[in-house]
Amino acid sequence: MAVFDDAYPAVAKLDPDLLKALCQAATDAVNSGVTFYVNSSCRSPEYQNDLLREAVARGHRDDVSSRVG
Repeated sequence: MAVFDDAYPAVAKLDPDLLKALCQAATDAVNSGVTFYVNSSCRSPEYQNDLLREAVARGHRDDVSSRVG
């Protein structure tokens, strides 16, 4: 997930001061040659459903298809 992309709920919903600190940390990491990853489980039900549908379309795990609404 890109920390500069507010299309992701996990980024868009962050407290502004936390987002600023996160962006600074990501920038500092990149400038130091460090790969910076952000992982979050903050997802709307609609976004989660989209992710599951994409996984099924790509042929990932059969049990995923049972969770798609």
